[in-house]
Amino acid sequence: EQGAGHAEQRLFKHLFSGYNRWSRPVPNTSDVVIVKFGLSIAQLIDVDEKNQMMTTNVWLKQEWSDYKLRWNPADFDNVTSIRVPSEMIWIPDIVLYNNADGEFAVTHMTKAHLFSNGKVKWVPPAIYKSSCSIDVTFFPFDQQNCKMKFGSWTYDKAKIDLENMEHHVDLKDYWESGEWAIINAIGTYNSKKYDCCTEIYPDITFYFIIRRLPLFYTINLIIPCLLISCLTVLVFYLPSDC
Repeated sequence: EQGAGHAEQRLFKHLFSGYNRWSRPVPNTSDVVIVKFGLSIAQLIDVDEKNQMMTTNVWLKQEWSDYKLRWNPADFDNVTSIRVPSEMIWIPDIVLYNNADGEFAVTHMTKAHLFSNGKVKWVPPAIYKSSCSIDVTFFPFDQQNCKMKFGSWTYDKAKIDLENMEHHVDLKDYWESGEWAIINAIGTYNSKKYDCCTEIYPDITFYFIIRRLPLFYTINLIIPCLLISCLTVLVFYLPSDC
């Protein structure tokens, strides 16, 4: 273990002496960094009809290649991967475009996982409040379509391009909500030219189709209202001398 620890220490010095985390990890400035992006949802915390927003607890799965962070495991006691603070390396500035409360980017900077071939895996958790157009016409039997749109804030498609890791949101670690059921959650790749700029910017947008679970409202709202309505009608059938 001491040997492995010493090897990791040597590896850190080898990788980060002279490493510049501000420059894109490409040998030529014309090269594009391909960032694989996926979303895993842990919890659907809240759907706020009044403020038109959805609160979710998600993990942002990101993978890319950094040619400056490659090494030969044989030179470092066969160490094939290490974890490093994400503040030490270049990371893509992926943000939630349709954010509703001020926290556009990831706030908890977890460690990144580096591999000897230069691959970088980074899966930070985040709690997002995304704006969502909510239609309550058919409440409490309504179904909503909310989206989460992710993309780089400063790099255009010529600098960073996104690749959909999975076409569906990962629900393996999802904690079921007592009020909403996720019917479907898919991710689609888009590229768009905005009025502000001449460049084209890519994004991956995840669409959540969620359905309200009406049992609570049925028992506590609809059934009592129906019973009161029935009793009101039955009052007219009582004899007038009662």
